[in-house]
Amino acid sequence: MIISAQTWGVLLVTLGLFWHEGLHARQVERSALAGLVEKQLAVTLAQRGDGFVASRVFVPDGVEIGDGSAAANAADKNAVKKAADGKTALEKGIGSLSVTFDLPATALEPGRREIPVTVLEEGAVRAQIRIFAVLQQEKNLLVLRRPIQRNEVVREGDLEEKPIVLARSMPGVVEADQLEKVQGRVAKRALTPGVPLQASWFESPAAVDRGEQVRVRLNRGGL
Repeated sequence: MIISAQTWGVLLVTLGLFWHEGLHARQVERSALAGLVEKQLAVTLAQRGDGFVASRVFVPDGVEIGDGSAAANAADKNAVKKAADGKTALEKGIGSLSVTFDLPATALEPGRREIPVTVLEEGAVRAQIRIFAVLQQEKNLLVLRRPIQRNEVVREGDLEEKPIVLARSMPGVVEADQLEKVQGRVAKRALTPGVPLQASWFESPAAVDRGEQVRVRLNRGGL
């Protein structure tokens, strides 16, 4: 079957109209999206209860959403308004928007993190995007009350609990409920007070000091 150039032209125009009317993408402005993401991320982090906050959030310039409905996409430009329930509504063509975040349950760390976000319209998934957030975490950590010298044993009175905001990941930091990692152990280096302690800075005390005389008992055989 041979299709003439004129027939092809009519067919392409028809398809173009169908795409424009049926699958026209609607643009969510960056200002509306940023406000929605920042507010909901703050709520989501607070609900975790592990001390995380977002000091800065970076969102895409804009997001296109579409559900294939010509009636829902009829507006040429959407004006933004804030809904009373905290979601973002677009006055023309787009319903009430909400977002959810794909955050790890336990492995979240402070610092600059990429976070997957799902954009929903009236509860239906409309887009998947990625944002960047600078996360900080407040933790109760153990710090020293006084300077400790190298090879000095740390006593319980030398330690105190202090809330500290971490701006980056610090593996091995000693938390307030990990007293056994520090108390009764020997400092490998000189340490200053008020600084978050690392478990690797301490070691078990030696059973015998260098140069100390000891008595050796042999139960069998000789030297």
